[in-house]
Amino acid sequence: MNTSARILESQRKWADQAGVAYDSKGYVRDLDLNLFEPLSDDVRREFEEGDGDELGGNGKMRALHSSSALCCNVFSYLRTHDLLGDFLDICGLPVGPLASVRFEGRFPITDRHQPARFPGPAHLDLVMEYSQSGDLRAVAVESKFTEPYGAHAPRLRQAYLEAPELWQGLDHCHVLAGKLAEGGAGFKHLDAAQLIKHILALRNRYGPRGAILLYLWYDECGPEAQLHREDTDCFAATVTADGVGFMSMTYQSLIPALAQRLGAAHKAYVEYLGGRYLA
Repeated sequence: MNTSARILESQRKWADQAGVAYDSKGYVRDLDLNLFEPLSDDVRREFEEGDGDELGGNGKMRALHSSSALCCNVFSYLRTHDLLGDFLDICGLPVGPLASVRFEGRFPITDRHQPARFPGPAHLDLVMEYSQSGDLRAVAVESKFTEPYGAHAPRLRQAYLEAPELWQGLDHCHVLAGKLAEGGAGFKHLDAAQLIKHILALRNRYGPRGAILLYLWYDECGPEAQLHREDTDCFAATVTADGVGFMSMTYQSLIPALAQRLGAAHKAYVEYLGGRYLA
């Protein structure tokens, strides 16, 4: 059984124990069955406005193995109960205050209108903007569940390399982008091209040192997971050599830290996360 299949099997086991019915593909009938708490009006609107079709015809968030459902289960509660400062503190980041929080943040790669070269904006799972002025203006989260454990051949459009203004001060990232455009770079389980686009978009929006990209992923055992860890470490070493704000954290590290921090006051929430994603 490969890594993705093991994760899906663990989610089916959780659903069976919780009395949550699902179909042969691992999709629940009602979205609320896949969430710790129903979506608030704001969160629902943000997902509806996003590009991921999470709530649309395909209803991808209804999948037991949905990374959006995982991200929402962790962060929607923290947002609703004003606990995102605890998350930021766990990460060693400034606690706030926060001016805005948004799921499905979309940011253009460049402010120049070039839809033929850059057909779509970068799509971040969660973006938190600070209200106080300073060097660090935002923290953005890219969340992964089973995605890293399929085969990846990340490629970057040649158009990115033909825009030298994107790469000022990003020499190491530029070299990596060239390899990705050629179909190389050696990454087997990390979508490095997506992360490079995120870095460029955040840099365009917040400036060279204005944002941190947090890659938050679900760890597992086995050779695929080990290769993904190696890919992530290699990518981090490359981009941080240019001074890019990039961090990596696993859900297996975050969830116990949240449980220890929040304790009995948020017992149902931490027990849900632990029982579903750490069992």
